Amino acid sequence: MENLDAKARDLLAKAINHPHGRAAKVVINEGVLRHTAIALAKGVETSEHEAPKCESILLLMGEISVGDTKVQEGEFFVPDHERRTVTALEHSVFLLTTVVD
Repeated sequence: MENLDAKARDLLAKAINHPHGRAAKVVINEGVLRHTAIALAKGVETSEHEAPKCESILLLMGEISVGDTKVQEGEFFVPDHERRTVTALEHSVFLLTTVVD
């Protein structure tokens, strides 16, 4: 069993020190579910991308915007399936759960 808080802190430290301000690690890849911890340094924005067909976001620390929606620490969010960016409004770590084929 992994300590998600420790992994989040470690990933955030890597993101803050990375030239692109991001870091990610697949935490669990079991059957059709993939859980990926993603850290973004404050101000980092992902490129616009297609949304997975099924996903959820649990914000472990910080604050992000997913398209036009703000997500705050501790919130669980199921985004719509539109193209969008993700922006770190603060140093942030979230757990992205997706269904893979």
